[in-house]
Amino acid sequence: MILTNEVQYEVTLERAAGFRDVLEHFDEWNAHRKDAEPWLLQAEREAVASLLETADREIAEYKQLKTAEQPVVQVRRYEELAEGLAAARIASGLSLQALAEKVGLPEQELRSLEEKRYTEATFQQLLRIANCLRVQVECTFTVPRQEAPALAEAEVPEAAEG
Repeated sequence: MILTNEVQYEVTLERAAGFRDVLEHFDEWNAHRKDAEPWLLQAEREAVASLLETADREIAEYKQLKTAEQPVVQVRRYEELAEGLAAARIASGLSLQALAEKVGLPEQELRSLEEKRYTEATFQQLLRIANCLRVQVECTFTVPRQEAPALAEAEVPEAAEG
């Protein structure tokens, strides 16, 4: 997941500090658990360490997007599009409100689109957002060598209404 605003960034900083505190005092706080299996305590410690690692990665990515002179956001699959657009917005220094004004959408509608990972956005909305973010889009389509099924036979996902 990508942090998309300063509030999420601040909350994640606090969470990371809490995880560090738990790890620092883990043995002390669990000394009374004499009946706890060692493997269970180790699993708990590893779970907290994993949460800290994730928080630290999210913080570092957000800081990198905010401070890089010319950040590059790579999207290799459609499923990564939402994070790519959010990253591009952060890197551009635009708040959700500022981008909404540029795109010509109410802020709440753009917030909803971003929260829903742009699954309900129209192609035109995606193009407007990309253009307002001055995103350079490069597409590569990989076509399998095997014979493609006839159009009538192919499974075509239903387009989202909007």
